[in-house]
Amino acid sequence: MRTRLRARLIWRGIKLFVLPPRSPKLNGHVERAQRTHREEFYQVVQLPTNWAQVNRALRAWEEVHNCYRPHQALGYMTPKSFLQHLKELRLAGRVRNVLNEYTFLTASLGFDRLGLPPLPTRSSALNPDSLAAACAPV
Repeated sequence: MRTRLRARLIWRGIKLFVLPPRSPKLNGHVERAQRTHREEFYQVVQLPTNWAQVNRALRAWEEVHNCYRPHQALGYMTPKSFLQHLKELRLAGRVRNVLNEYTFLTASLGFDRLGLPPLPTRSSALNPDSLAAACAPV
């Protein structure tokens, strides 16, 4: 890793731990996401040779992935609709913090009865503003 990046991470107090490649037992969420991107984007789309066009293609895939493609871990909701539902629960005052939101939402959507794996517990995974920006019309 580049020295400047490593220095910035250390300065911000971020601990760096590099996992070996193809380590699904150590980093299953990332490995699964990479598989999805590989199978549903990179193996299907013929990427242009121009970086600007590649970035446009990636943005379009990001919109499909977050706004239209259902996700099993979210009870076959899209991330956009999942976060909209979460916002509605927040506005109704039924949940007040991230852990309670996950617990309440998974129970209210019946995830516990479906036997689906628990949702991630990092608050950064639930950033409605960044998702709304990703799903905004291009």
